[in-house]
Amino acid sequence: MAKKGKGIKRHKSLYPLSHHHQNGLAIALFLKRAETEESTFTVEEIKQKLQRFWESGGNEHFRDEEELLLPAYARYVSLDEPEISEMLVEHVHIRALVQQVLETTGTDDGVEAMHRLGTILEQHIRKEERVIFPMMEKVLPEDVLERLHPRFHQVDPPS
Repeated sequence: MAKKGKGIKRHKSLYPLSHHHQNGLAIALFLKRAETEESTFTVEEIKQKLQRFWESGGNEHFRDEEELLLPAYARYVSLDEPEISEMLVEHVHIRALVQQVLETTGTDDGVEAMHRLGTILEQHIRKEERVIFPMMEKVLPEDVLERLHPRFHQVDPPS
């Protein structure tokens, strides 16, 4: 396994997912800062960033995890682990909040949804990086991880 950033070790085959997580953390920060003194963007600009992030790989990222990574993992262990169930429920919750934010005009409810989405997205990403991915790296054989790599959706950094 290769060493990533600040001490997190990640198998190189999972780099596309981890790179997308980095972009997701940037979006989460923008969302959490919406209409605060720390924000350098308007609510509308943040929504545009979220939409670009989501349409250029956010939804595909979840599909990669759900349709590629989890089935590979399920060949070796049971998916009855609470962390896996939580991950899938969080995917549904995040999808719902993304739609809510994108469909809401600049109201207090929309800003509150942005803050909620930012918090949940950050927590979700950190859990995947610190808990879920290490669980999978311990179980999945090298050849399986290598075969998954080219199938993961590649993303560009947020703009």
